[in-house]
Amino acid sequence: MSKLYPWIQKDLAECDKLGHTKERAKVFINQYKERGWCDAELWNIDHEFGKWILPRLKAYSTYANGVPGGLKATQWEKIISDMIAGFEIMAHEKLNWSATPEQEAQANKAMHLFGKYGRSLWC
Repeated sequence: MSKLYPWIQKDLAECDKLGHTKERAKVFINQYKERGWCDAELWNIDHEFGKWILPRLKAYSTYANGVPGGLKATQWEKIISDMIAGFEIMAHEKLNWSATPEQEAQANKAMHLFGKYGRSLWC
């Protein structure tokens, strides 16, 4: 178990809190080993996606050296910043479930921007 990625251990701890059996935990571990994710991640895909994309967007904002055609650098930086702000809400366990209308709008904006500019995220 100590060789599992930290998020696997966290997900398995969450499963334990939800009352899943050790057999179910073994199924999840095998799913992680076989395909890199387990069925537990299907319970809240937006949250899982937020957890996955957020650190990558933050790194991208540091290392990116280009701007999509038709945009100025300041516009691109704002778009990336807006995506990060929205995905922070989605990745946060409590905020994802109890977001204010403003936070919900920010998360939706991040998804919209990612849909529009996701293929422009290159370094």
